[in-house]
Amino acid sequence: METFVTIYTKWFMDWGQIENAFTFLMTGFSATMSYVVVTILMSKRIFEDRQLLLTGLLSLFSSVLIIGVALSVSTFKAAWLVPVVLLLIFWFCIS
Repeated sequence: METFVTIYTKWFMDWGQIENAFTFLMTGFSATMSYVVVTILMSKRIFEDRQLLLTGLLSLFSSVLIIGVALSVSTFKAAWLVPVVLLLIFWFCIS
């Protein structure tokens, strides 16, 4: 991700260091939160393994679908794109 995202965002969205820094910050934060949530859910046996897997797969599929739609309807340097992409990265990593 580190090698692809910075080139992609510079070329297609003209993002600089600040936007990319927020992207990596959101990725690290959401991956840590995902680990904590899954560890708690698995230790307390709130969900069965299959239920948790199905929920994660459906959430991951929906986030990838929305990322594809958001990037395909965006224009170059759209102002709304930064918060939307950060929210979708958070959703993707939590999945």
